[in-house]
Amino acid sequence: MKLLLFDLDGTLVKSTLKIERNMLDRLYKLKENYKICLVSGGTYEKMLNQINKENECLFDYIFSESGVITYKNKELIHTNNIKNVLTEYLLQEIINFVLIYIANLDLPYKRGNFINFRKGSLYISPIGGDCSMEERTFFSEFDKINKIREKMVKILKKNFESYNIDIMIGGQIGLVIHPKGWDKTYVFKIINIEEYDEIFFFGDRCEPNGNDYPLYSHPKIKGYHVKDENHTLSLLESF
Repeated sequence: MKLLLFDLDGTLVKSTLKIERNMLDRLYKLKENYKICLVSGGTYEKMLNQINKENECLFDYIFSESGVITYKNKELIHTNNIKNVLTEYLLQEIINFVLIYIANLDLPYKRGNFINFRKGSLYISPIGGDCSMEERTFFSEFDKINKIREKMVKILKKNFESYNIDIMIGGQIGLVIHPKGWDKTYVFKIINIEEYDEIFFFGDRCEPNGNDYPLYSHPKIKGYHVKDENHTLSLLESF
């Protein structure tokens, strides 16, 4: 049995946008010979909106929030919450530090929703999740040059190095904070890795501080570091 694991934003779709027909056609064809799963740091509702609800059956598992919230055949089969692991004191300490840090950043734009409190993580965005698509794209390019998120990850890691948390870049405009072990390898708490002859993973944030790196670098997984959804399509031609 062979398994294909896909990140969503930046891998199967442009960040926050809907999946294109040509990608769906390729995935439906692959489903004839592979089990296909989605694994994203985003929420289940966001993922469904991007793949269109009628295509939910295409995926054997949908691992939302890195698997902390998992659906199989449209049914919730696993759930957890960072509040079960991190104390309220620690959560507020992180949140307070992040808000003060962002307040002192000089950025081209700042909008609302700087911290998205999810069940599996805190999703932090220096520009704010309420930015427009144009602002999102501009910040992404600005960040490539100025390393805003990379610097922020380093400072957060240094400040909270004694705590049992991981901090990494995620998505187009954010970074992710979660308990150790709650990265995308969390999916192997749900499925048995030994059941598969081969496992392939496609992701765009595969650098060591990226949230796709734990799966990309896993010794039992063949990882593909993609540039965008078109790169993913070209790689899938050999499958």
